[in-house]
Amino acid sequence: MQYREFPPSDELSDWVENRWVFEIDEEVQALEHVIVPDGTISLSCAILPGMPPMLAIVGPSVLAYRRPVMPGAVYCGLRLRAGVAGSMLRRNIRTLAGQILPMAEAFPDLSEALGAELKYGLSADDGLDLLGQVVARLMHQADPIDAPVRDYCDHIVAEQGDVVLKTLAEAAPLGERQLRRRFLYQVGLTAKEFSRLRRVRHACACIVLGKGTPASASGQSGFSDQSHMSREFRHVFGSSQRLVTDYLSSIRHLGLA
Repeated sequence: MQYREFPPSDELSDWVENRWVFEIDEEVQALEHVIVPDGTISLSCAILPGMPPMLAIVGPSVLAYRRPVMPGAVYCGLRLRAGVAGSMLRRNIRTLAGQILPMAEAFPDLSEALGAELKYGLSADDGLDLLGQVVARLMHQADPIDAPVRDYCDHIVAEQGDVVLKTLAEAAPLGERQLRRRFLYQVGLTAKEFSRLRRVRHACACIVLGKGTPASASGQSGFSDQSHMSREFRHVFGSSQRLVTDYLSSIRHLGLA
């Protein structure tokens, strides 16, 4: 199995953080895949053998999604930039939290317009191009980006969640209550939940990519100690840190920061 991330095209970069592709080897047994949550939304395309592609919106979640994957399948997506999803989708992202919705349910008119493109045998590049069309259509009808919330998210992402939220909020050009309300609308999570997920994601990447041991990864990711990190893993994944990172290490990762 292989997972890779790479930058979006220039015209989508204000709205999209990255493109991603997850490929399942044909000889792999059907299994339950653990999706590491990072507090963002993805527009995804599942390309399964013998089936038409399926488009979905993967909402933000404080808990890891566990999804069955099929041998020979390809899953690809566009991960929206943190802090802009509410403007792009023109809805309170809190309503999408913890959900994976078929695109046809969320945007029936858009899905109908793209119906002719949903052909059997698409490649990952075809799937990403299709999702690019979705984003392009959504961009043209989107609300203006909420710059203070986007910038607040950018700071949290740049520091891998290891920030003092109160200090960061005080520097924002909004009152604390207004920032909290607008953050929830754009992200679907509280700032505390979002920063916690960014720390967990960074710890996973450190361990899986061989950048550190669990003990050193806890410090690099802003946890007070390894026990603190272990508790967070147990809460987010429902499993121990070792089980989670052992599984993720069985996947070849490319392009992760």
